[in-house]
Amino acid sequence: MNRLILLLGIVSLSAVGCLDPLRESRIEELGPEQDGFGEDEFHRVGQPCLACHDGYGPGEPVMVFGGTIFAEPLYQDLVVLEGFTIRIIDSEGQIFDTVSNRCGNFFIEKGEFDPAFPVRAELWGPPKPDSEDVIQLRPMTTRIGRDGSCGSCHIHPTSPVSPGVVYVPEAFLPPAEELSPPTDCPEPRFAEVF
Repeated sequence: MNRLILLLGIVSLSAVGCLDPLRESRIEELGPEQDGFGEDEFHRVGQPCLACHDGYGPGEPVMVFGGTIFAEPLYQDLVVLEGFTIRIIDSEGQIFDTVSNRCGNFFIEKGEFDPAFPVRAELWGPPKPDSEDVIQLRPMTTRIGRDGSCGSCHIHPTSPVSPGVVYVPEAFLPPAEELSPPTDCPEPRFAEVF
């Protein structure tokens, strides 16, 4: 009987001990939701989506990729961009496109696409007024090996440990008068560099 009680105690402690302290710390460092914004597809602009949405964290839906698209940040504040296509091409040649929403966020839910890593990422622009074809703006020069959370590596500002935000080059941006931060989106915030 004592062995059974000891065994049940060990199993109970193991179940409680399954929490990942590194993950919990990473999520805590992201801070609370910004005032006035809920937990929807527009929240946490610039932050690493899969910290919470990888199936082990508290976020729903579960995602395989997620991030935020900005205008090139050379001469202006960070401005999010809607309507740009992020194309993911996996190592078996499967292609999946997703489009940035009004707060610049994009994501691919688990089940929509099950990529074989490593993958490549490309940024495509919206169609020109006289065409229905999107145009390729830039490919990512490195491969993504395992973390589909763009905000884990793409941290503002650019530094020796970060390539900076995912951005549309200035040559492909809409006219300057159309480039203003939407008032109904959270302010961009970024993960700490580890």
